[in-house]
Amino acid sequence: MVTAAGLLVYLAVAGLLVGWLVQVRQWSLSNQATDAAIADWQQWRDEAAQPPSSQGSVARRVPLSQEPPLLVLMREHFAMSVVATLFFWTALFVPLLLMLRGVLRQAVTGSDKKTSRASAGRSS
Repeated sequence: MVTAAGLLVYLAVAGLLVGWLVQVRQWSLSNQATDAAIADWQQWRDEAAQPPSSQGSVARRVPLSQEPPLLVLMREHFAMSVVATLFFWTALFVPLLLMLRGVLRQAVTGSDKKTSRASAGRSS
């Protein structure tokens, strides 16, 4: 029972994660590819190229990309983002499911032992 419920939870959350990534990709391709967004990115790059002022002690490196990073990530590396998301979701879910199964098994066998001890005590 835990396995079937666990599989349903796994698939539901995996579907939500992939759906969320698809939504982020659609938003990124429609909003980050505009001239205004690219101009904002270029302005930030120009500001990063300026020498540090007295406010900060760390010099920033100018990013090499001519386009916003989210746009590049979602356009060129979307498949790898989906694979990585599903990998890490699986890596988190499997140990949690195994721990839950262990707790439920211990609860069931623990209650059986208490019941058998109580009945053994009454018969004596």
